[in-house]
Amino acid sequence: MSVEFRTLVRGFMCVGGIVFAVSGAVTGSLFEVGFGLFAALLGGFGLWWNSRESSGET
Repeated sequence: MSVEFRTLVRGFMCVGGIVFAVSGAVTGSLFEVGFGLFAALLGGFGLWWNSRESSGET
């Protein structure tokens, strides 16, 4: 199974963003929550776009 580097980065953005947002929620930092959710959404969008491109829908 071959996974491209971009796919790994997008996956890490999703997971890391969620972890960062949860950490911010625990500590009460609104900046960390917002930044983490933004990273998770950006990574999720990238994964969705990558799967869309690889299936040939574009």
